Amino acid sequence: MASPLADLAPESVFGGTVAAFGHLLHRQGLPVTPDHSLRFAAAVHAAQPSTVHQLYWLARVTLVTSHEQIPAFDRVFRSAFQGQIGRAHV
Repeated sequence: MASPLADLAPESVFGGTVAAFGHLLHRQGLPVTPDHSLRFAAAVHAAQPSTVHQLYWLARVTLVTSHEQIPAFDRVFRSAFQGQIGRAHV
């Protein structure tokens, strides 16, 4: 069975997805910098998540710096990855 993320993150497109996601978070008030986005991309590359749930936690631990940011992060994550959310329990 193919990974639920197979369509989401081909290597040629994933860098742009990470950058766009970081930008969306920044626009919502999270202090996400290009360095944070690089850290997220490196975590994804190293961990090779196979579910959106795994992707969520990689993003959250690399991009969220305080508890107060979680509601905004969750909204942006759901919006950015809504096509995959039905397969995850985030």
